[in-house]
Amino acid sequence: MATMTQEQIEQKKQQLAEKMKEVKALYDELKEAGAITPGKELSDDELDEIAGGRKVPTGTIPAGFEKAMRDWDNLTSGRYWLL
Repeated sequence: MATMTQEQIEQKKQQLAEKMKEVKALYDELKEAGAITPGKELSDDELDEIAGGRKVPTGTIPAGFEKAMRDWDNLTSGRYWLL
């Protein structure tokens, strides 16, 4: 982890605050122009496009899910050993 002086930290915080204001101004401008619709629900077609068009039937378990859950359970319960 990089070591920073208190002055450098304050400068970075100020830069972050300025950038956040710029982003908010851009967002508001795009929203005003109608290019962004806040809270818009995604259509089924948009969701399919995001997911790569794969449709998983309701009630099915994706391949590898059970193993991933066992691994997660072992990790969180302390039964996971790193060699």
